[in-house]
Amino acid sequence: MLSVTSVLLICICKYAMSLPCLTNESEKDFDDSRKALTALETYLGNTVNTLESDIQKTLNTLKTHLGTLKSNVGSKVKRLDGDLKVLEEVFRKKKWIKHNGHCYYYAHEKHDWFTAERRCREIGGYIVKVDDSSENTWISDNKPIKHVHYWIGLTDLNEGDWRWTFDQSRPTYTLWNNGYGARGTKYNCVAYNTGKHHFRVWFEYTCSTKFYYICEHNFCKSVHILYDGGSTNLLATGEISAWQPSVVKDPWLFGGNLTEISGMISDDTKRLSMKRAIQVL
Repeated sequence: MLSVTSVLLICICKYAMSLPCLTNESEKDFDDSRKALTALETYLGNTVNTLESDIQKTLNTLKTHLGTLKSNVGSKVKRLDGDLKVLEEVFRKKKWIKHNGHCYYYAHEKHDWFTAERRCREIGGYIVKVDDSSENTWISDNKPIKHVHYWIGLTDLNEGDWRWTFDQSRPTYTLWNNGYGARGTKYNCVAYNTGKHHFRVWFEYTCSTKFYYICEHNFCKSVHILYDGGSTNLLATGEISAWQPSVVKDPWLFGGNLTEISGMISDDTKRLSMKRAIQVL
């Protein structure tokens, strides 16, 4: 029995001695690797936190910018609405005349060509552009003062290259007075001539000269008033009577909201009658 035990111990010792041992160098390598992985884990954690913080800051900044932009746009829209109301009021005060889908305004004051062009833009139009003989005839025939000159929107500030200031297009139609259209560098702006036989023709002149001028607007809505009030005469008394001759002459007076128009009438019966009887076509 003792001999068997001795043999077993000898075998166990030989097996144990044959196993590889963890040296000091290997243990240091394992420790270094563990430290490196721990450091990497810490770095990645810090990086994620930093990225999350930066993203949040960016989102907050974007929200602030978008909020400011929204506020600015809102204020600009309000300002534009105000400008449009002012423009509408100017349109109503000015005597715009409708023809073939456009509106025309014959100024009652004189300006040099550049001031005239600016004044037309200030009231929402542009200094008139004449596209064909039909339009030219209508514009010249409807001039309120026949014996004065009116600026139109044709210039050759680049000598010899005539352009409409509205869209910088070259004219496809002209009606020059005899001897005009190429008078040289001093005469760069075009106006209607005067006289019984020449009020429709054009001539170029110095742009600094003060003439009357004509403005045009492309988006002109005509407002027709139809009234069938029966025994109630809506246009009978007070300031309302002044509307009647204006229906055809000055349709801009009737632009806008019907409620606002009817609100101008103090008589309840007539105001209700207006709401029932007026149609805007």
